[in-house]
Amino acid sequence: GKSSSEGASMLTLPSAANGQKDNKEAPNAKQEEAVKKEKTKFSRSKEQRMKALGELSQNSSQQSKMTRLWNTRRVDFDELPQPEREAFRKAFVEAAAGAEALDAKALRTALKAFGLPARSEEERREISLLCSEAVILGSVDFFTFCFEVVPTCREVMRRLRKELLLKYFEMYDVMQTSSISLGACRLLFRSCFTLELGSTG
Repeated sequence: GKSSSEGASMLTLPSAANGQKDNKEAPNAKQEEAVKKEKTKFSRSKEQRMKALGELSQNSSQQSKMTRLWNTRRVDFDELPQPEREAFRKAFVEAAAGAEALDAKALRTALKAFGLPARSEEERREISLLCSEAVILGSVDFFTFCFEVVPTCREVMRRLRKELLLKYFEMYDVMQTSSISLGACRLLFRSCFTLELGSTG
């Protein structure tokens, strides 16, 4: 009986030893998991910091470019003839009505005040499209109005009026000789002038 009880006691010893071993390993596993989480957290935090620094650097670079562009346009504006500078200011201020930038509607008003009114239905459509595209990224500031919108509007009108003039020329060039008489030339300009008066009211 004694030997069997001792045997039982001896049989239980390994499980007790294993239990102690498991108890020792359990904290180690938890520690490893905690360390792993800390490393992951630190890695994510580092990635976030690097991303933030990258965005800050990009914004700073973009701001620097905008500043250089503004300074360049300021110099270009100061080199314009005085009457043209005054015309730009007057048109912009009247259309802005106290604001610092122009929306699409105010932009059309400014172009008209500057001396670029639409004189036909086609011109009205093209200018309306131009103004809508100009404000896609936001309202138009003064120098953008001067050096982007106005030159583009002039080009649009030049193209459309050239096409109109060519159509009238072809009407009076009956013999298709690519030339017309002085009388026909007067009639051509009179027709264009009448059309412009009618379209502007």
